[in-house]
Amino acid sequence: MNSETICDLFNSTFEKKYRVRLIGGAAEPIYVPPMEKESGSICFREDFISSALHEVAHWCIAGKDRRQMVDFGYEYISPPRDENAQKVFLQAERRVQGLERLFSELCWVPFSPSLDNLDCDQATAKKMPKLVLEFETALETESQNWKLTISRNPASRAATFYDALRENNIGQSDGLG
Repeated sequence: MNSETICDLFNSTFEKKYRVRLIGGAAEPIYVPPMEKESGSICFREDFISSALHEVAHWCIAGKDRRQMVDFGYEYISPPRDENAQKVFLQAERRVQGLERLFSELCWVPFSPSLDNLDCDQATAKKMPKLVLEFETALETESQNWKLTISRNPASRAATFYDALRENNIGQSDGLG
């Protein structure tokens, strides 16, 4: 599967109802909500399928109020981040990356957790292996939680997109096994 297929699936599934399009080619990801006469856009980096799935996960999780704000109203803490700021970042990313991981499995795309803090100070860098291990464990749990959430709430945006991905990959994987 490629990013163009992901865009086609997302747009055919959600554009009409939610007036939002998934678009690749951006220098940086950004969500722009729908305006009165214009559709909104979820822009992901270049043609990176992982970026597309990550941004879709953010959109699937965002509630109605957050979907009315640029970038869902989140304030991004730019790297480099110290240990405490990194923990806050990872806490905020846990649900998103847990869902992204599930979407990635359906697309047969390798998933790598994003710590997004390559230029951290030495003290934080020394603690990163422990933070990575803790985060990977949390993501495994979160992906399992998402499987339950999707099965219990088949009308959710996450479940709808999950089903669209699964139907596109019939015969490759059921994603829940």
